[in-house]
Amino acid sequence: MASFQVYTDESGELADSNCVSFAGAILEADDIPAFNRKWKKVLQESGVTYLSMSEAMNSRGEFRTWKDRTKDRDELLESLAALSHPYSCWYTNSTLDAAKFAKYPEALRKKLRGIAYAGFEALIKGIAEHPAIPHDAHFHLVCDLSETYSLKCLKLFHRLRMMHSVYRLMFTALSFADDHDYPPLQIADMLAYCFRQEYLGTPAPIIIRLLSIFRREKRLPKRELEYANGSGLGNGIITLPN
Repeated sequence: MASFQVYTDESGELADSNCVSFAGAILEADDIPAFNRKWKKVLQESGVTYLSMSEAMNSRGEFRTWKDRTKDRDELLESLAALSHPYSCWYTNSTLDAAKFAKYPEALRKKLRGIAYAGFEALIKGIAEHPAIPHDAHFHLVCDLSETYSLKCLKLFHRLRMMHSVYRLMFTALSFADDHDYPPLQIADMLAYCFRQEYLGTPAPIIIRLLSIFRREKRLPKRELEYANGSGLGNGIITLPN
């Protein structure tokens, strides 16, 4: 049995953001201890204990003394992205435009159960539909421990598994963790932040460089979620563009 862990995070407030990006990094379970050691070593050498993209880009928190160290920050971010790339089997992303979602007919919005559900289902479906997945793959979802996000993820996970047997077979566990302590969640934070900035159309040069690293030899879905009446996965109501 092939065992993977899927680390997910979101960027953008669910209630009032221009758009919300959900991103995931998929790693083989056996590779995670070695990756964690290397990631923490790079951070330690830079005087940082964890990575938050929002803090890094706005000189807050761990990066509060880095305001005039843009070059150092960019080099650190690029080195972390490059480190994570060979350990990540692939990435997945769904980015939703809040204004576009709000214009859907009321009946459709009710069916989608809100922007959080739509984004989470699209993220899961992006994993389930990946062409390189072994037939016996099992996935353990690890979500960021967030007051805004955690309870929604738990409810959505249960609903998805009830929708169709493929989800029950593939997605066998869900847990929550503090991203300060789990480096793979910091990759997901980086991905979600970068995808959201790209979608908004004003990515900083470092964001463009990071995305180019993540996209090297990795199959990434298109950045915008689309609604579809049908799905190849039972009663699913969301699909990602081809």
